[in-house]
Amino acid sequence: MRRRSPIALDFGTQAVTALQVEDHAGAVVVRAAARIRLPTAGTAVVDDDARHREWCAAAATALQAAPFRGRTVASAFDLATVATRHVRVPLDALDDAGNRIAAQIQAQDGDGEVSICPVTVADLYEQGERKREFLCCVAPTRAIERRIALLEQLRCRPHAIELAPLAMVRALQFGGGDSFAHLDVGAEDSRITFVRSGQPLMVRPVRHGGDRCRTLLEERLGLDLLALQTLGTAAPDDQALAAAAIEAALAEPLEAIAARIAEGIRYCGALFGGRAVTALRVTGRTAHLPGFVTGLGRRVGLTTELADPFDGIDPGPLATATATQRTGYATALGLCLGGLAA
Repeated sequence: MRRRSPIALDFGTQAVTALQVEDHAGAVVVRAAARIRLPTAGTAVVDDDARHREWCAAAATALQAAPFRGRTVASAFDLATVATRHVRVPLDALDDAGNRIAAQIQAQDGDGEVSICPVTVADLYEQGERKREFLCCVAPTRAIERRIALLEQLRCRPHAIELAPLAMVRALQFGGGDSFAHLDVGAEDSRITFVRSGQPLMVRPVRHGGDRCRTLLEERLGLDLLALQTLGTAAPDDQALAAAAIEAALAEPLEAIAARIAEGIRYCGALFGGRAVTALRVTGRTAHLPGFVTGLGRRVGLTTELADPFDGIDPGPLATATATQRTGYATALGLCLGGLAA
């Protein structure tokens, strides 16, 4: 028996990515995939209405470009839209947890109308009291309404709207319950998500993304990303030289990312009385540059590896895509897997 996921639409600043998978008796197979680059990709500032129109046009093209079935859609917000807050509630007050969480978040964020989705992180002992910590995803109601309107304009039915980093880690732990940190190097910035035994603990932004790395590489090495990625497939000696040069050119962003990861490791370790993260998994086009992952691994002191979101999944029409191309589908794949599990 085959089960089909909702269509995942990932609305990014560079492109709209669409994906749909099927479950064939436990084997997950990609049914359809498309990625449409936005006309203003790389532009510093795009107003909300113009971006909405671009997203709508690109998504309509993507849905026609591949054999997607149905009109039920899952999508996601990034950290530019959704804030994350950590709230602790006494165990003896869990029956009133919703009101307590709302009151604390309102006190922090003001009076704007928001939607709050709490995720249990851990039970802990604080100042003589047992408490439960929640990771709360806080989205403006207006942003949710605009996303629903966008999907309805595409004649689609909204299935779920998730936080993109949480959807991504679902793709990276398909079939397992590992403890790891995930770094996704986006175009404008990056995101770090900490996971313990399959449970997301914390999400943090890092203001160093692929665009900043590309600028540094062009200024310091005089080569663009494509040329540098090509060096990564050259002879071993050339690969080693390219890796060393790239790591040196990207010293500042690598140090900043490593420092942010170290902060998260310390926080998670404090929650659980010891190290809660044992490995670092990295996605994003820039992460495929020679020297990026090894340089980062030396700085964080963890086993660090490029993650393939499609490990254990039949990529179907993406079988001929490069690993660099497939990494851009991580959010969409996580959304699809969440839809299959619902």
